Amino acid sequence: MEQATREVYWNIPFIGEPVFYLLSATATALFIWGLYRVIRFVLEGHDGEAGSWRPFLKRLLRAAWAVGSDWTIFRTDPFAGVMHLLIFWGMVILFLGTVTIVVDYDILRLISPRLQFWHGPVYLWYSLVLDALGGALIIGTILVLVRRYLIRPTKLKTKRWDWLFPSWLLLIAITGFLGEGARLAALQPEWRGWSPVGLGFGYLLQNLGLRAGMRAFHHAIWWVHALLALGFIAWVPSYPKVLHIVSAAVNLYFQREGPTAVLKKLDVEGAFERGETLGVVQLKDLSWRERLDLYSCTECGRCTADCPANMSGKGLSPMLIVDDLRDHALAGGGDDELVSKVIAQEHLWECTTCGACVHACPVGISPLSKILELRRGEVLMQDRYPEGFIEVFKGLERKANPWGLPGSSRADWAKGLDVKLMADNPDVEYLFFVGCAAALEPRNQRIAQSMVKILNHAGVSFAILGEEESCTGDPARRIGHEYIFQILAEGLIETLNNYQVKKIITICPHCYNTLKHEYPQLGGHYEVIHHTELIAQLIREGRLRFRNKEEPSIRVAYHDPCYLGRHNGIYEPPRFVLGNLPGVELIEIKRNRSRATCCGAGGGLCFLEEPPGKRVNELRVSQAMRVNPDVLATACPFCMMMLEDAIAAKGAAFNDKDLAELVAEALEED
Repeated sequence: MEQATREVYWNIPFIGEPVFYLLSATATALFIWGLYRVIRFVLEGHDGEAGSWRPFLKRLLRAAWAVGSDWTIFRTDPFAGVMHLLIFWGMVILFLGTVTIVVDYDILRLISPRLQFWHGPVYLWYSLVLDALGGALIIGTILVLVRRYLIRPTKLKTKRWDWLFPSWLLLIAITGFLGEGARLAALQPEWRGWSPVGLGFGYLLQNLGLRAGMRAFHHAIWWVHALLALGFIAWVPSYPKVLHIVSAAVNLYFQREGPTAVLKKLDVEGAFERGETLGVVQLKDLSWRERLDLYSCTECGRCTADCPANMSGKGLSPMLIVDDLRDHALAGGGDDELVSKVIAQEHLWECTTCGACVHACPVGISPLSKILELRRGEVLMQDRYPEGFIEVFKGLERKANPWGLPGSSRADWAKGLDVKLMADNPDVEYLFFVGCAAALEPRNQRIAQSMVKILNHAGVSFAILGEEESCTGDPARRIGHEYIFQILAEGLIETLNNYQVKKIITICPHCYNTLKHEYPQLGGHYEVIHHTELIAQLIREGRLRFRNKEEPSIRVAYHDPCYLGRHNGIYEPPRFVLGNLPGVELIEIKRNRSRATCCGAGGGLCFLEEPPGKRVNELRVSQAMRVNPDVLATACPFCMMMLEDAIAAKGAAFNDKDLAELVAEALEED
């Protein structure tokens, strides 16, 4: 048997080789120039996220796994995951196959022919693998076209030229196999079985009656394939949806680490003195990281499909926030104000900051960070925001709570209970930070009271601040008023540090997120634990004694608060607690854990009136109604407020309770 290999430029006249190299150099130059322009735009953004390169190895491995396995797509859409995996590995292996030829023919052949390896078993396995992956590319691109133009998922927003990308890839693959098939049909090498897909195309050509003109057909289709492939390379940087082949991997490397709800500190006073912009008003205000996001979007629509505002019928589309900013950048509109001219103002204030869009994105884009920075620009630079926030800001500035209630009432909920004040007992182990929603809102006061019962039952050493407690500033920061946030935070940090507080219990996920992750920016370093985590710990330690429940068990559906679950990854402690309560059967709402729908309170929206028929809290209660629970449980006082209203509005046949209330009810009487 003759040694298996093939002539690289078989059937291509001598002049064809230099012409091909010239075209290749031109395509490569256009690719590099286009990529340079994109990189220049990205790097023109300010360095708002220092340290994003580190840790190098961890980030590299994480990005490589995400890109190579497609798990970020599989977790929400297995069909799309398979489709994307076929295309990705088809393109990668075919590209590596081309590189292999370049190394063997254009480098090693010129150095010493003895170094060449593209023959024998290496060539045979090369042919088999490339045929298999080339076939995968064809299947994947056909699936893309079928899905987008026949199945038409509602989350996909098809634009005029969206067919071009998969069609171009499909043509590259098909013309490549037609060329291979023509060559195999003309030469009939002994090893042609190692190229099964190409061999199939060869049989097809023969059956179409091309036996006599096979060489002429091969020559023509070879150039068609070459021009399509080189044209695609030149086109990649010019079309963002195609550019994601490169930018998505880079974006995943630089993906934000840690809790997704943490905002960076702004130098408010210094910026005003220097005349600098706070937040984002124009394109120039975007950081390099935000700019990289713009060029990584594939317009898959997953962020919008999971957005509770969009699901409830509002106009907000996280995908369009990103895409409209990118299109504005491509159009060269650098000096325009983004809000109103590019981003609809009402959409900016429909966001609940739940983070569903961040979690849903398979390439690490954060529409949420852009929305929050645009809000900062609107509030701090433009003094524009919904009228309903006026009273919230007044209340925070004057009374240190968003409702504007007197601080003297913050401890009224604890009257008649065995609760100590930090002023009298500074040496306790824990500060129980109650938070505005539980201290001042009558329904939520029962949560704080239940938590006291649990702590006393377990013998936990704790005290509260009472009238000295103030809002953490979370509502102000999510709405966009960094100045009020910092005033409140600095004042509260001073109080906490005066008492040398080390450990904090909180029943509010918003307080938890701010105290744990954002206060260190201002010098407040504490060990913060959510009450569901502490209760789970107390159960494990055997410090909570439950009575034997004789009455029938109750079906409890648990609602994951966004700032506890999606933003901070606390999913198991609440379920562990419910699973250990006597007489409780835990059931799951279809959308749960990282895909749970928001209650609608986040981002300050609990202080605004939502339009009838488009209320996020009612959407969430409707989802709970489908599993028919006896109780809808949660672990956030803001969720409690929103769910309570929605249960009444929907006429649901269940009530809502916090986990602390369920635990307190199940405790054995002392």
